[in-house]
Amino acid sequence: MKFNILITGDYCPIGRNINEIDNNNFEFLSPFAPFVNKADFSITNLEAPITESNHKIIKSGPNIKAKKNALVPLKDIGFNLVTLANNHILDFDQQGVKDTIDSCKEFELETVGAGKNLKEARSLFVSEIKGNKIGVLNFAENEFCSATKDSYGANPVNLISNHNDIKNAKSKVDYLIVI
Repeated sequence: MKFNILITGDYCPIGRNINEIDNNNFEFLSPFAPFVNKADFSITNLEAPITESNHKIIKSGPNIKAKKNALVPLKDIGFNLVTLANNHILDFDQQGVKDTIDSCKEFELETVGAGKNLKEARSLFVSEIKGNKIGVLNFAENEFCSATKDSYGANPVNLISNHNDIKNAKSKVDYLIVI
């Protein structure tokens, strides 16, 4: 059976979007609404951790974060899954990753690509869409964000692990998306 999946680029709720989000004006996302509404499943990359933590990690480039209300437009417009394996997920250390995952759960947004440890970050996301098992794996470059055996973070690019995860995932789903 035919189905439609929408995958967008970065949703980065900082800067000029903050006032609109704080005022519940989601006009900046309205051009996406018809595409999200047509899709059976919609995925976007959450490019900023959702946290109140002020504990920045040391890195080159900016440490960015957003408030919990930044998830409201994603939920309202109809996104189903947010990818978290990116170069900013660990900007506010492990607490920032934990807060992000917890906030997404609170807003009933599924997540993939980050977790409380490497095993969880590497986990395959699976959803059934019109009778088809769809899997999503999400990897990020090894830039200030990687989970370890014992710490929160993103699923890192590792050619051997990624290859094995893809091979294993293919046996569990009808279609696999690798982001």
